[in-house]
Amino acid sequence: MSKSQPEKSLLYKVREILEKVKPERSSGLAEITSHLSKDLGLDSLDIVEFVLLLEWNFKISISDHEAENLSTVAQAIELVQMKRRED
Repeated sequence: MSKSQPEKSLLYKVREILEKVKPERSSGLAEITSHLSKDLGLDSLDIVEFVLLLEWNFKISISDHEAENLSTVAQAIELVQMKRRED
């Protein structure tokens, strides 16, 4: 099944954000199924920075509970999509 166009553009943007957080890990190669810590090597501080950049780039607010449950690129994209629909 192919990804929808909005999902693809979100994946590219999330990749750009991951590249800012962890440039040495080639985060631009992150796949939608990539795990933030296991596959991309993000530690807890990197994930906090990632969440803050998601909020800033997409003009959304992510609760602490939502941030704690974020573990994959797919979950990040789904969360951004959900938050954008709420606005």
